[in-house]
Amino acid sequence: MSKFTEGPWEVMVDEKPLGAVSVHGDGKALLEVWLRGKRETEMANARLIAQSPDMYAELKKVLTGLIDYPAIQKIVDKVEGEV
Repeated sequence: MSKFTEGPWEVMVDEKPLGAVSVHGDGKALLEVWLRGKRETEMANARLIAQSPDMYAELKKVLTGLIDYPAIQKIVDKVEGEV
């Protein structure tokens, strides 16, 4: 498993007729979604994905009180690439 790419992530749009929406982090493209369906839906999905690092950070704050449970610690370690 590769290491989690730290945020911030940003959405970039290719404005060509058969363009794509991509999410970039740490100076590289992390994923690309071709604009095949409704543009609003594709953009919403890309924005949601781009918020992953922030959502993960907030979730870790919520789990701070639960971190003594081995199963939760194992998930955190896996996401952070420590497993």
